[in-house]
Amino acid sequence: MAPSLTRVPGRSDGGILGGVRNRRARHRQRPLAVRFLTALAGFVLALTGLILLAPLPEAGLPLLGLGLGLLAMEFDWAARALAWTLDRLTGYRAWLARQRPVVRGLLALVAVAVAVAVILWIVTTGRVA
Repeated sequence: MAPSLTRVPGRSDGGILGGVRNRRARHRQRPLAVRFLTALAGFVLALTGLILLAPLPEAGLPLLGLGLGLLAMEFDWAARALAWTLDRLTGYRAWLARQRPVVRGLLALVAVAVAVAVILWIVTTGRVA
């Protein structure tokens, strides 16, 4: 496992996976039915998020994150996937914070232009995918 997945610079609590381990320890004490329903909800949210990634990424990404968060309570692979995703998000945010305001503004402008183009394409063609 990569060191960045277990430790976040400046944090002494074990990083992202440390927080998941703490929640998992409390979760493992719950009744089996609650644990099963948590895993089931995690799979449903993650699958729904994956399906929505193409047509509506702004809805799919949060659902995928919530699903991985619930699945991380039960499964090691989900905890690693969640840690990897949050690690990349933290890195992107740090990179963005180091950029000049002009670059951040241009990136925001590009994001808005892409969103408007997708909405116009959906409205004019009448189809989502």
